Amino acid sequence: MKKLIVALTMLTMFFSFAGCSEKSNQTDGEGDNAKDVDFSIVNERGLNCSNEKGYYYIGEDSIPLKNASVGYRMMYMDYETKKEIYLCNRPGCEHDSENCPAVFSDQEILPGSSLFYYDGYLYLFAHDQDQSGGWSIDHNGSSDAMDGDNTAFVSTPASLYRMNPDGTDRKKVYTFDEALSLEDLVMASGDSLYFITKKVSSKEVDDQTTYFASSEREFVSLGLRDWKIREVCELDTDASIIGAFGNHLVMQQTIFDHELSDKEIMDDNQYIDAYQKSYASFAVLNITDGKTEEVAKAENKKINTYEVAGDCLYLSTEGENKIEQINLQTKKKRTLAETADSCIDEAYDDVLRCSSWSAEDGEKTDFTMCFVNLQDGSIEKSGLKMTSMEGDIQIRAELADQFLVLYDYDAKKDLMYEGQYNLNGAKYALISKKDLYTGKPNYQTIDLISSGMGIFE
Repeated sequence: MKKLIVALTMLTMFFSFAGCSEKSNQTDGEGDNAKDVDFSIVNERGLNCSNEKGYYYIGEDSIPLKNASVGYRMMYMDYETKKEIYLCNRPGCEHDSENCPAVFSDQEILPGSSLFYYDGYLYLFAHDQDQSGGWSIDHNGSSDAMDGDNTAFVSTPASLYRMNPDGTDRKKVYTFDEALSLEDLVMASGDSLYFITKKVSSKEVDDQTTYFASSEREFVSLGLRDWKIREVCELDTDASIIGAFGNHLVMQQTIFDHELSDKEIMDDNQYIDAYQKSYASFAVLNITDGKTEEVAKAENKKINTYEVAGDCLYLSTEGENKIEQINLQTKKKRTLAETADSCIDEAYDDVLRCSSWSAEDGEKTDFTMCFVNLQDGSIEKSGLKMTSMEGDIQIRAELADQFLVLYDYDAKKDLMYEGQYNLNGAKYALISKKDLYTGKPNYQTIDLISSGMGIFE
């Protein structure tokens, strides 16, 4: 039975953040006291990641494997040689079987999977997409074992693989409980990785529609020496972790003025009306004592964008033409910059990348990148854009003084569909931060052996 999975913004109650339970005073996965942890988010980019020497990604090109399954290959761009290779050190290897270190089967590369590099190792976090907060629509009006109230949503058990930076010695180091659903986020501190686990169950709304709700949501640590899971604390079912500093998690939650009914959830107009009466709450959760403190809020009548960098929250609202900075430790607030290009796209070590707000129809027509200095709020506009098609340059990795960028595509206009392009390959390059900020196209191009296109992009 074919079903359509529809994304839905996570529902929230009118209550404040629940924070952590009493278990928040437990130690982390390797016995360090909770007050000594220093959280960082390690997997922000799906099936690609970077370290100081190169860039890893899973290519889109599939290959048939002997067991009738499909395989994908890990690609690696070396920053020093500026060349792309298969992540394999075996002379004469054809990179077409599971014996090759670069090859992964489709049982390992799942739609929710991500790559990350931490403490000298490359990791693949393989898991299905998180379905909680969404619904399934069966246009055939039939049912299956997953339908019905309070039926557990069953997916492939999430797994964690670890390997050396050159792809050798790949091992499945942990398999999560099959009854648990894993969220995308992975954090790290010391000898532990941190994940969010929960249980997902279905609720039948009508004969065709099933809603997926989450419960028993927990923030857990996985020890990298003993490979044991320990609960750090319980989390509210609808609060998102958007950043961290020290032993604090930065949370965002949508607060409605009442609990939404099933009808309001399913009806687009009613949901939008309720959402526009809600507000976004930003809070800091102290893992040591489990206390949560709200540090900022913004009404959802207009679009808000935000990022966390270090111990500061950066917040902007459409039409206000400014970017606010909130120090999450002192709670002091200041206007960092005033600019019409105040839509926050991403935060880096020294700047925010911003752009103009989309038009009323949701389409963006100005692809000029605006960089706002995190220290003094100074603004630089980069005139660099893609030349083969409309679009902004994509920053794929950050180094100390350079970025790896996808600066253009091998693209041709589709002759049948206006405004559409056929993409035959991507073009990558290293560029100094200064040149990118000031719009100087001094690209140090990467010599590719593949299309440069990643799977699930």
